[in-house]
Amino acid sequence: MCTLKSFFYIFIVFMSLNLLGCKSKDPHPELSDKVYIDIRSRLEDLRKKLDNSKTFFELAELEKQAAPPGSQELAVIVKDIREEKKLINQIQQKIRYLEIRMARRKLESRISYQKAFQNDMPWPDPKEYQAYLAHQELLEAPSNWSERVPRLQTRINKYNRKMDGEDVEEEGRD
Repeated sequence: MCTLKSFFYIFIVFMSLNLLGCKSKDPHPELSDKVYIDIRSRLEDLRKKLDNSKTFFELAELEKQAAPPGSQELAVIVKDIREEKKLINQIQQKIRYLEIRMARRKLESRISYQKAFQNDMPWPDPKEYQAYLAHQELLEAPSNWSERVPRLQTRINKYNRKMDGEDVEEEGRD
């Protein structure tokens, strides 16, 4: 009786270790992929921005109808509407791009997860996320040279103040 009881306890311990120690596949690996999560959050932000722009556009249309014809106010409102239409179009294009990018990333993450799972490799790869962040930083960098590099006179003035012993604070561009 004692051996049956001890056998039963050993069997329970063995089964619990077996169940707890088993590795199972994640049915949705993209939910733990930082790149996928970042793309999804950017997409959500753009959708909110699109909603705000559409609201502003509708209000501007109402103001346009209420403005007196031929007035300066009407010209400003028409200009604002034109700019808002361009902005809405750009946001819609970015949304479409991110939707495609998110679907592609979902597929890529599932494939890379499968390979990592079969080879007992860690997933997701932190180097991949760092590369993604560096790429995003380069994409969002201003393409205008004067925005990226301070003007020569600004740098000279800053250097001269530093040499004079003054406290140098960050300045805007001249």
